[in-house]
Amino acid sequence: MNLFRKLKRAKSLINKGQSHQAKQLLNEILKSHPNNKEVKIALSFLEQNEIFDSSIPSEKEREEISILFQSDQHEDALVKIKQAIISYPTDERLLYMEGCCYKELSRIDNALECFSRALEMKTDFHQVYNQMGSIFFLQGEFDNAIKQFKKTLSIKPDDDQALNNLGSVYKRLHHNQKARDYFKQALKINPEFVAAYCNLGAVYKDLEQHEKALESLFKAVELKPDYYDALYNLGTVLTSVHRHEESITFFLKANQLKPYAPELLNNLGISYQLSGQLDLAATSFKKTIEIKPDHYNALYNLGRVQLSLGDLEQGFKNYDYRYQTETFKSPNRQFKVPRWNGENLTGKKILVWNEQGIGDEIMFASIIPEFEHLAEKVVIECAMKLALIFQWAFPWAEVKETGPVQCEHIAYYNEFDYQIPSGSIARFFRRSIADFEHKQKPFIPRLKQGEKKVRDNLKLTDNQLLIGLCWRSSLQTVERNIHYLEVEELAPLKAIKNATFLAVQYDDCLSELDRVRDLGLSIHYYTNIDQKDDLGSTCA
Repeated sequence: MNLFRKLKRAKSLINKGQSHQAKQLLNEILKSHPNNKEVKIALSFLEQNEIFDSSIPSEKEREEISILFQSDQHEDALVKIKQAIISYPTDERLLYMEGCCYKELSRIDNALECFSRALEMKTDFHQVYNQMGSIFFLQGEFDNAIKQFKKTLSIKPDDDQALNNLGSVYKRLHHNQKARDYFKQALKINPEFVAAYCNLGAVYKDLEQHEKALESLFKAVELKPDYYDALYNLGTVLTSVHRHEESITFFLKANQLKPYAPELLNNLGISYQLSGQLDLAATSFKKTIEIKPDHYNALYNLGRVQLSLGDLEQGFKNYDYRYQTETFKSPNRQFKVPRWNGENLTGKKILVWNEQGIGDEIMFASIIPEFEHLAEKVVIECAMKLALIFQWAFPWAEVKETGPVQCEHIAYYNEFDYQIPSGSIARFFRRSIADFEHKQKPFIPRLKQGEKKVRDNLKLTDNQLLIGLCWRSSLQTVERNIHYLEVEELAPLKAIKNATFLAVQYDDCLSELDRVRDLGLSIHYYTNIDQKDDLGSTCA
């Protein structure tokens, strides 16, 4: 009998419910054709469905249970299974299937009871250990989940489902290299395991190996074009590597499968925002909020888009949700005294405290001058490296280094009438673009003596320009680097006549300085000053 006829015979046996004979024939084929995908898929199908063999009285009932379970009619499947158990009370596979139904119905205690009874009858029932591991994983009991999945593998080392599940646990625990290895093992056993490709892609994204992530995720979509998780993950990775139009395409495909998924809509909005399609971004964020009104990431993202569109009033209002998002890194300091919300400050004492990075602090501080004549006393807390500069800028206020996060029980902080983070003050003083045009002024004073010292040191004449250059931050990631200048992009500065440049980069940039000089730019750099942490000396 040739290969084609053997496969046809095996399919006929499967359709007749004669699983045992079908498995024997398929294993025979596999010996002579070890890489035949059709045979492997058929064997995998039989193994997953071996519960429905002759242990159940009739082929008709067997098919009914299978159809009900596969179509998510788990309550009806339970009824059929319980009827079968009356006739076959010691059949461990019926108990296993009963447990699977309970699991799908989130009746976890019932599921675990069925699985335990099945293991009493068959201690090496590896599918049961795998299902129990899945339950523990969903409950956040990761150690127990790992134990169950490893038990599965001790019985059946080539169980691709258990390998994939074990990888998922390690991914959740941020042990990404371990997770990667388990997903790869699962794929070695089953090269068409769509979920494993999807999970491997997600791990590669976490490892910032974006090209490998895309390769895995594109493979998952190739195998299953309507696989939501793969489409969604593809969108997120493409966003990370700034391929925004492509990310939008895959997010929209995923959206067709799940039109009301808030995380998807939020990420779609981010892709629209990053591609400059701000109106579509705002629409997507608003849809997210309609579905999930407390989706703080979407509220915060909407605020940023509204600011870009010039709707400052609503934009700054939604920007205030930043502390309730999952991704905002600045600590939300805790006080007993209330947050200032625009109340009259006559005779009052207010604390303005810093947030985010140095650049953000300086940007937000440009609005602090509004407080000079409003309150009896203003205290400004800032990063230590900015304290001296802010003392020069705000001589009418008290400037201090940033205090602790937990301030509720510290007497000093309870003496204030109000407190506010610096990123929230614009809401009250910059309600329109016109407010910026009319009110925004330079606030850090020029230090003439320091300027003269630098110019004298560089032997510059009065008619020579001295220009400071900073082309990037010290924090370099795939997401941030797109916003920085490449050294070669400084070349047009050669057009500025009679100019000398001073590098104000605050990290190791010596190799980059050589490239700047190769462009024909005269640039100097002070290596005897800590330009990162000693900003007072840097400015003076």
